[in-house]
Amino acid sequence: MLNNLITDAMVASVGKAIIIFIVGLIVITLILKAIKKVLMKSRIDESAHKFFISVIRVVLWIIVLVAILGAFNISTAPIVTVLGAAGIGIALAMQNSLSNVAGGIMIMYNKLFIKDEYINVAGTAGLVDEIGIFATNLKTFDNKSVTIPNGLIVSSVLTNYSREEDRRVDLNFTISYNTDIAKAKRVLAEVASGCEQVDNNIEPIVVVTAHADSAIELVVRAWCKTPDYWDVYFYLMENVKLAFDREGIEIPFPQMDVHQR
Repeated sequence: MLNNLITDAMVASVGKAIIIFIVGLIVITLILKAIKKVLMKSRIDESAHKFFISVIRVVLWIIVLVAILGAFNISTAPIVTVLGAAGIGIALAMQNSLSNVAGGIMIMYNKLFIKDEYINVAGTAGLVDEIGIFATNLKTFDNKSVTIPNGLIVSSVLTNYSREEDRRVDLNFTISYNTDIAKAKRVLAEVASGCEQVDNNIEPIVVVTAHADSAIELVVRAWCKTPDYWDVYFYLMENVKLAFDREGIEIPFPQMDVHQR
């Protein structure tokens, strides 16, 4: 009789456990689908979606596991206590990692940058290759892969060169004191306006910025679309020199006059 009761109790417990598992599976699937929809509509970057879903899935299955153990009349209080203590211990041991996780969440939620944008942070410049929950990978223009912890990124000054649609190209040039300034400014303006990528709806600016020891310094400021920045930069660097040579405009070397008594 006792054996029958024990067997019936075990069968009932197994039945409850199976029901809890099936119901838990269905509920977890529905919850994760709902969370995915919410994440897709949120400001959080898509690269973080898998991380959040994985964490939520683990938490939900832990809850289901505790419920299954309860179906077998196993006290879950010690298990919950152990899990809580383990969580605190892990949190203390992983303070730096948790700061990186927090940084990753801030980056993704605020969209400080996204994949393929050109940024400069923590002394490194490159294209964003991957945004992880712990670190961000950049690809430099000489094809090096640089990994920067997210905690360092959010605590550093970050420059995003790709965020705005237009950028201004500023280049400094020098001419000798014997050169006609008006002529030099005209040549610089013509070279800037002659570049196809320069936005001629905004007239390029050419101004004198300094009277240096050996030369007069001028700056050219021309606007272009952000992806065209380097094309305009290299065009001006090359064609200004060629135009100066054609027009006989001297680019002086550093020099010093010495007077002997």
